[in-house]
Amino acid sequence: MQLKYSITKKKESVSISELSKILNMYPSSIHRILDTLNYLGYIEKKLDLDKYQIGMKAIELGMAKLNQVDLIKDATPYLEGLSKEFNENVYLGILFEGEVMYQAKKEAPRKIGLTTHVGIRAPVHCTALGKVLIADLSKEEREKIKGSKIKMEKSRFKIALVGFGHVGKKALDALQESPDMEVSGIVELPQVIEDIKKEFINIPIVDDVKKLGKIDVAVLAIGSRLVPKIAPTYLQKGINTVDAYDIRGDSWFKLNEDLDKVAKKYNAVSVISAGWCPGNCSIIKALFEMIAPKGLTYKYVGPGMSMGHTVAVKSIEGVDDAISLTIPKSMGLKMLVNYIKLKKGYDFENVVKAIKKDSYFIDDELQVFSVNNIKNITDMGQSIKIERKGVSGKTHNQRMEYIMSFNNPAATGQILVSTARASLKQKPGCYSILDIPPIDFLYGNKQELLSRLI
Repeated sequence: MQLKYSITKKKESVSISELSKILNMYPSSIHRILDTLNYLGYIEKKLDLDKYQIGMKAIELGMAKLNQVDLIKDATPYLEGLSKEFNENVYLGILFEGEVMYQAKKEAPRKIGLTTHVGIRAPVHCTALGKVLIADLSKEEREKIKGSKIKMEKSRFKIALVGFGHVGKKALDALQESPDMEVSGIVELPQVIEDIKKEFINIPIVDDVKKLGKIDVAVLAIGSRLVPKIAPTYLQKGINTVDAYDIRGDSWFKLNEDLDKVAKKYNAVSVISAGWCPGNCSIIKALFEMIAPKGLTYKYVGPGMSMGHTVAVKSIEGVDDAISLTIPKSMGLKMLVNYIKLKKGYDFENVVKAIKKDSYFIDDELQVFSVNNIKNITDMGQSIKIERKGVSGKTHNQRMEYIMSFNNPAATGQILVSTARASLKQKPGCYSILDIPPIDFLYGNKQELLSRLI
C-alpha cells in the first residue's frame, strides 16, 4: 500500500530506483511487488521508459469510494422500511468486477430464512439482487460483465491442499499470496476436519476431493510414505500432483516410473520430490556441476528440524510426540538426534530399537533421547550449506558455496506451490524438479521475467 501511495503522489511516472530511495527498500523487493500490482491493474508500466504510474484499477477504486461515501447511511431507512413492510430480508449491493458486493442488510425477525453476509461477493446470475443491478444495463455492458467473469475464472488455477500439517498450513499461506492461483479447499481425514473448520471458516474442508468440483493441481502436503498410495488416486481423476517425497534410492526411481505411467494414461502431470531437499538442493547441485563438471560436492544439513524424519519417528509405535534434528558433521556427513515423548506403558529401549530399524534411520548415525515436552524444544528452523570444489575445463580449484537458513515448512510449502504452477506448463508424465525449466516455476510474463533475470 505504501508503494502504491508513493506512485499516486507523483505527478509523473516513477522508476524502481526512485521508489527504492523513497521507501528505503531493496529494488528487488520493490520489483516483485510492482509485478503483482501491475498484473492486478493497480499500477501500469511504461515499457519505453521502464517507469510506473497509477493504474486504472486504482482510479476505479477511488471513484467507487467517492460515489458510495453516503450510500449506506442514505439507504438504511429504506432497508428498514421495506423489511418491516414485507417481513423479508432486504439487501443493499453494488456491482464490482462483474459480481454483486453486499454493502448492507436488514434482516426480518423470522426464525427460519436464508441470509448472507455484508462484504461478500456473489455472481450476478445467482442472486435476485444481481439480476436487478444488471436489468437496466445495455447488452454490451452485460456481455462485458460476462466476459470479464469468465476470463477471471479461467486465469486463476484451482488448487486443492491434501494434508494440513505444518507444511500444508505454510502452503496455504503461499497460495493465498499467489495472484494466479486460488485455494479451492483442503482435503483431510474425517476425524480432524471439524477442528480445522473452527480455524478456517471460509475454506471448504472435505474428506474427498470430488466435493470440491474441478481441481487443476493437488498439493500433497503429506508424509513421503503416503505419496505412492495417494498420488495415483488424484492422477486418475486428471488432477496434477506435486509432492515433497524425500526417500531416495530404488524407491524414488520406482515411484517415478509408476506415476509416469498413471499420469500419461490419465493426461495429468506429477512432479515428485519438489521440496527444499530434494528439490531446491537438487537445482543448486546441478548448477554447481554445470560450472565445474569434475569435482566433489559436500552438503551440510542443519542444525535444524527434519520434517521427513520427524514424521517418520512420530509413526513409530509407542511414540506420543517427537522431533528429529539433523546435525552436520565434516565432509558432508550428518547425525540425527531424535527427541521423543513416550506413550504410557511403553519401554524406552524397545522403542529406540524400533526407530533404529526404520528405513528412514537405518543408514544414519542416530541418537535418541526421552523428554516430557516436545513443544518446549521445537524450532522449525533449518539450514543448509552446499560446497563444491572442482574443475572447469582444465582449470582446477574452482570453489562454490551456497548457504541457506530458513523455516522448513514455509520453504517446502512455497516450493510446492511454485511447482504447482510449473506442473500446468508440462506435458503429461512424471517429472523431477530438475526436468522442468526454472522459468516455469515463476509467476509473470515470460518476457518480463527474462528482462529482470538475465
